[in-house]
Amino acid sequence: MITRGYYSGCSAKGTAKEYDMSVKKVYEALGINLQELKDYLCCGSSPAHSSSLLLADALALKNLSLAKEQGLKELIIPCMGCYSRFESAHYDLQNDKEQRKKAEEAADVKYDAAIKKIKIIHPLTHLNENINLIKEKLKKKPDGLKAVCYYGCVFTRPPDVTGVDNFEDPQEMDNLLKAMGASVLEWNSKTKCCGAAYSITNQDISFELCRKILSNAREVGAEIIVTACPLCQGNLDMRQKQIEEKFNEKFNIPVVYITQLIGLALGFSYKEVGLAGEFVDAGELLKSKGLA
Repeated sequence: MITRGYYSGCSAKGTAKEYDMSVKKVYEALGINLQELKDYLCCGSSPAHSSSLLLADALALKNLSLAKEQGLKELIIPCMGCYSRFESAHYDLQNDKEQRKKAEEAADVKYDAAIKKIKIIHPLTHLNENINLIKEKLKKKPDGLKAVCYYGCVFTRPPDVTGVDNFEDPQEMDNLLKAMGASVLEWNSKTKCCGAAYSITNQDISFELCRKILSNAREVGAEIIVTACPLCQGNLDMRQKQIEEKFNEKFNIPVVYITQLIGLALGFSYKEVGLAGEFVDAGELLKSKGLA
């Protein structure tokens, strides 16, 4: 069995445990063992880099040093916030000598050649590299499921850091859903921000941004929103009833992780991929499409 390094992040132990469950099930089906980074630290996500870029880079550097010590050449990171922070830290440490020196002192770690070579990989990218294997192992296919892919604002941005050209129109989730047989709809909100960072401090901003995304999904006829970000999923799913009440609108659009749908298609049960915990239930819809 192939082994890959895995950084689950803090949300995998709480608000996004369903995401973590489904990621592990998908990789299990593909014959890939995820070796979790031991004794890892929180990446700091938005709060750290908003208050101290040095803290954010130092946290990432410390985690990368742990990966080096544990012999991991790469880290698969499902949380978009964590993924973005690690990628940004690599960029800062490689391109800003003064920042690298400060981070090395703060973390008491040298950003050496071995750490520099550790690859940061999001499951969307990695699963696309294994898309033929996924297609070979499919046991179920969604029958006419109309889906929109919601990447959120950090998977492809900033392009100087991510190095992608299609930062306004990523295709990784689209490719995976199409390979499964789903109907992927075009829409305008693929990479728009949901305002998750404001979901506690300024809900009016967050609710308005989410309303626009949900409205766009409804306008194009989407039956489901598919994402790969714990913050986006939680914001659009958990807050959906509050948004409906605030704006006197009805959406009732399930918001699920791409790995949950892939997991179902690979033969795992509804419970095994964590699909019992959503606020907007996708059960009846997915049953009608032959997935659950």
